Amino acid sequence: MRIAFQKIPQWEDKPHAEAELALRMLAAAQSIESVDAIATSDMAEIDLFEPDIVFPLHVLLPKLFDAFTVGCMWDPVSRIKRNSTWDNIKSYDGYAVSTEKQEQFVKALKFKSPQPYLLSTIYPSTNTTTFIKPKTFTSPVYIGSDWSRNRHRDLFKLANDISVYGPKNSWDYLSESIYCGEIPIDGRSSQKIYQQAGIGLSLHHENHNLEGIPSMRPFEIAASSAVIISDHNDFVQKVFGDNALYLDTSL
Repeated sequence: MRIAFQKIPQWEDKPHAEAELALRMLAAAQSIESVDAIATSDMAEIDLFEPDIVFPLHVLLPKLFDAFTVGCMWDPVSRIKRNSTWDNIKSYDGYAVSTEKQEQFVKALKFKSPQPYLLSTIYPSTNTTTFIKPKTFTSPVYIGSDWSRNRHRDLFKLANDISVYGPKNSWDYLSESIYCGEIPIDGRSSQKIYQQAGIGLSLHHENHNLEGIPSMRPFEIAASSAVIISDHNDFVQKVFGDNALYLDTSL
């Protein structure tokens, strides 16, 4: 079987979660003996590869190839509405969702469609790791690109014992004692930083919390053997339960 993980070409020059996920999904696929896989935004490369299955990693990408296409439904419904990506989503042959609300959304969208479709589960998780007890517990680490430019800004401005990593232009309002620089998108560096700190912050966008959609962070922090401090996200509370600590960001 040949699988192509289709990255977002318009974001190639920007750090984004889907680029990291592409590496992890590629590694998982390549660990299966009967699977050949690529991860790229190059349409010519995907066409030449002649995949059996294509996974567009964002709903900004419609079905573009003569292959069974499974859309990764990471986005909250509210953002889908804002970006008007309905036609892209309708073009897929299958849907990979992480929450019941996303599943209901797909079923409603395809209700009158005569075409059968695949509905499966996917999480923005990590590859297998081995538990390594942290040697120390330092300042909590937050890793993110802050694409919304205002996520928990008041919290980060007030915090004086936290380490933030991400694109410099996204965190230009932070002091040098808090902002710790960018990290490479290589499938490993973020987990290494969480493991060294022993504590990770899993703070979601408001729309993700409203719909109970998880980000990569709780999975990354757990895979790093670090302590999870999360906001009140239904998925995190249901799946990780008492194995995480919780922060009320609505106060």
